[in-house]
Amino acid sequence: MLANAILASLPLVAAALAFTPQDTEVVIPADSAKECRVVRFAAQELTNFLSRAFGCAVPVSHRIDPAKRSIVLGANEWSRAAGIDVTALAVDTHTHEGWTPWGENDGETSKLPTSPGKYYLTKDVTLTADREISSGTYDICLNGHVINLNGNYIKVSETSTTLNLYDCQTSVSHNGYLNSDGLWIWDENSEHPVDTGAGEKAYPISGGIITGGIHNSYGGAIWLVRSKMNMYGGTICGNKMTYSNNEGGGVHLQSGAKFTMTNSRIFGNYSAGSGGGVSAYGNSSGSFTMTDSIIDGNKAEKSGGGVYLYSDSCPFQMTGGSISNNSAGTSGGGVYLMNAKFEMTDGEITGNVSTGSDGGGGVYTN
Repeated sequence: MLANAILASLPLVAAALAFTPQDTEVVIPADSAKECRVVRFAAQELTNFLSRAFGCAVPVSHRIDPAKRSIVLGANEWSRAAGIDVTALAVDTHTHEGWTPWGENDGETSKLPTSPGKYYLTKDVTLTADREISSGTYDICLNGHVINLNGNYIKVSETSTTLNLYDCQTSVSHNGYLNSDGLWIWDENSEHPVDTGAGEKAYPISGGIITGGIHNSYGGAIWLVRSKMNMYGGTICGNKMTYSNNEGGGVHLQSGAKFTMTNSRIFGNYSAGSGGGVSAYGNSSGSFTMTDSIIDGNKAEKSGGGVYLYSDSCPFQMTGGSISNNSAGTSGGGVYLMNAKFEMTDGEITGNVSTGSDGGGGVYTN
């Protein structure tokens, strides 16, 4: 409620201060020896918040521009002078030392790595076919870039397979907009108007993204079967599952799959069935763990706009973060639980909507 009130009042405050988003920046100073993951996450959230409020992108920078109004985060001369020790926060030690760049050689911008290993993107990647990862461990850092699934999807299968997703560059902003169905559309070349009158609104996203996935079975972007996925950064957005009897607009878990997301986001995905953001069905012995992450703005025509769990013995643990502004046509706007265990420690579930007669705008259990 307070956040909504602040959001509603920001345009009035901005007008009073002659605030212009084009003259404003969020700064993580370059003098930070190692940027704290929490600070980067805060910067992304702040820029997304301001961009939503004012209808255009507010960038993240590593240097202060004297011509702009700078909102400075992290370790810097001002924080040190104030006696603030940001080193007390958890430090992100992720580097690319020993990793393989991906995107420089012929053909690499049209596919993902085909052998297990550690990779970081140097360019955007646009898939030309579905991709199945069926053995080994893949560490992929988005590095601020885009994996455009381009109407395809990623399947991670078998118990010996792990996908670890990182993003160490949040200063890049990707343009896009929300269409009338709430699906986020990536469009770097278009300055989409704030509101076309057809319910379409501009919405830039900071950092690396996985987008453009379409699947008529399970998981518009990523389908996990017996496998593991650890998401340590980035945003899965703008993907859709098109078959009304299946689940998972963003990520789907099945047959013992385990999914953890930390300081990450799942946003603006769509399911013609259930589970707009994350879903699990028949996932006995699997799990879903969410820490300091955000699942927001997803839509399901049936149940579980944000999260849909229809699975015996599949625990869902949420620590911090938020599940907000998701919608479902039947029940469970935020979370739908059927024979699943949900443990929540801190965080919030707010602003979710269920338009069906079964209700459960925030959480539906059965």
